[in-house]
Amino acid sequence: MIPIQNMYLMLCYAWDKLDSLKDIKTGGLEVDNLENLLCLMLADGVASLLKRGLHSEYVERTDDMSTLRGRVEPGESIQRMLFERGMARCTYDDLSENILYNQIIKTTLGNFVHCHSVDAKLRTRLLKFQPKLASISSIVIDHNVLNRARKLCPTGIYAFILEVCRLAFDHLVPEPGGVGYRAIDYFRDEKKMWRVFQDFVFNYFRIEAKHYKVTSSHIKWDTPPNIDAYLLPRMRTDVTLVSDTRHIILDTKYTAELFKKYFKKSSLRSEHLYQILTYVEQQAGPNVISGRPVPEGILLYPAASHHIDVSYQIKGRNLRIATIDLTKSWEQIKGTLNALVA
Repeated sequence: MIPIQNMYLMLCYAWDKLDSLKDIKTGGLEVDNLENLLCLMLADGVASLLKRGLHSEYVERTDDMSTLRGRVEPGESIQRMLFERGMARCTYDDLSENILYNQIIKTTLGNFVHCHSVDAKLRTRLLKFQPKLASISSIVIDHNVLNRARKLCPTGIYAFILEVCRLAFDHLVPEPGGVGYRAIDYFRDEKKMWRVFQDFVFNYFRIEAKHYKVTSSHIKWDTPPNIDAYLLPRMRTDVTLVSDTRHIILDTKYTAELFKKYFKKSSLRSEHLYQILTYVEQQAGPNVISGRPVPEGILLYPAASHHIDVSYQIKGRNLRIATIDLTKSWEQIKGTLNALVA
């Protein structure tokens, strides 16, 4: 199990929100599961928002009014005989806190309140925010709503809190019968944790490895120019690090099964090796033509039952397979990552 302190810092890197560390104090992270961590992050974030004032935007409203405001809707006013009563149907812009960002935050806060595994003290803290959010509507959250909020490009603390809400949406599921929520075991979901792990590693190197240009690059198949390669699978690296002297293609994997057994013999997973070797081999040709360094490959796994760091040269290509122990101290984690590209 990844310690909560490490998970918190990994999320800050994965979301590219290190600047939010000054706003999200998390009270020493005295929590024991992911839902309580998210609650703590949400509580600190909402407290910071309320202190600054919730973001407001102009929202179009339509009401029956005795005082004219905005644009009069004559058709509806006549149809409903409002003029005879000294009123009119008006459409106007009103500055409101009841906007999508705030609706997602309030709904997520309410979901955590009704999650049975949330710490009682944290639940009480979340409940205290509800009167201050009374003017904001709760909504049904789905991936479309979350994607729409992300496209609106929130910044600062709002962007961080919306990432918390996005992870909470994946982490909480309704209880049978529709009363309350329960948390799934997020750490055992390899697909979701791989995404966090990949984004963490990518942004760690992008922020900390200053002597490299860090990208997620597209590798083209080394085919003759007259060949239509549209049916060949797309090759995109998890992390590519390029300097004057090195070109590293780093592929992240998140799996508890680092080895496969064949007739009682353990070996590295062939599909992972074939993938990284293909990336390196296909990148080699363009690098030779452009005079760039010979590409090398790194396969990086989170440590589970085994810890390895081995290097091979295959067809003249350097390949390294290594693990990183995410249960160690943060300084040890940083040291392992730094050593990979030193």
